[in-house]
Amino acid sequence: MDFEHAIKMDVRNNPIVRELDQARQRELWRWMLVGGALVGVILFSLWQRFSVMRVATQIESAERQLSQEHELQRRLRLEVERLSAPRRIEQLALRARMVHADRATTRIVVRPVEGAGGEQVAAGTEVRIVAHTARSVAGAHR
Repeated sequence: MDFEHAIKMDVRNNPIVRELDQARQRELWRWMLVGGALVGVILFSLWQRFSVMRVATQIESAERQLSQEHELQRRLRLEVERLSAPRRIEQLALRARMVHADRATTRIVVRPVEGAGGEQVAAGTEVRIVAHTARSVAGAHR
């Protein structure tokens, strides 16, 4: 029973407090600073590495886009050369002349509007434009 009494007995040793060892505290803070500095160096190194990788990716993308734009420019120059070839322009003009030869020609007659008393109105004022097609003029003379 003595054993049970010793275990259950409440010993009041709360007022006894261990003193902090100042030398040990300084050493702990030093190691914390060294560890923090190492973590900072590692994070900075990783940040630099990822920045270089990101810039390299952007450069590759820009080079790829530049090559695509050069290819597009080459194709557009070829198309301009094809469209502005003198032989092609001549053929288009001949076709257009044939189409327009079948249509009636148009004649525009411009007469100035006369002012009061038979005088002509000064230049830069209203001008009356009368348009007749060749067929309607020919039909009017019959």
